[in-house]
Amino acid sequence: MPHFDKKIDLNYIIATTLNINYKMTSFQTTNTILKKNITFETKDDDYRFVKSTQRIKQGEVILIEHCPSVDDLNMLPNIILNSPELFDNLYPRKISWNESFIQEATNEISELCDEKVKKNSFGFDGRFYIGLDISNFNHSNTPNASVNFIDITNITEDPAMRCALLYVYAHRDINIGEEITIWYSSGWNKYLTGENIEEYIPTF
Repeated sequence: MPHFDKKIDLNYIIATTLNINYKMTSFQTTNTILKKNITFETKDDDYRFVKSTQRIKQGEVILIEHCPSVDDLNMLPNIILNSPELFDNLYPRKISWNESFIQEATNEISELCDEKVKKNSFGFDGRFYIGLDISNFNHSNTPNASVNFIDITNITEDPAMRCALLYVYAHRDINIGEEITIWYSSGWNKYLTGENIEEYIPTF
């Protein structure tokens, strides 16, 4: 993810621009706060992707999603297991959620939740995140968008559990109908450093 060399209070910008209430009802809640000029589509029954509906300018924020944030990756499978929406929609989508899974998760269900974490979670600075809409963005070796995060108010008594905002923004102009992709590895950092870093500072 990009390292900004400008001192920008993104918490303040997002809160004042979108009037977000950080006191969410549950740290496990996933909630899309902003979805701008994009659509989620499916082809071949299971392949999901994100496509632009309007021309998107470089630096424009196109998605902000409220997500759970934990300091132990092993906590995420349980979050997925307790959320029918996450369980049913995160890839791989092999089995539909059932309330009985919570009482007695079989090895098959536990392994499926682990796989969903591996395929869909994000990790930044020693913390881990899982989101619903943000999981629809596919990987590319030459992505046209980036993901970053803002850690927000801890609403639980457990400091290991927090909330975060994950946001996606364009780091180049994106044409109408173009698939929007991101880089799944922190290796993209090497392309976002140096003299041109200011070009990639997101705008709201």
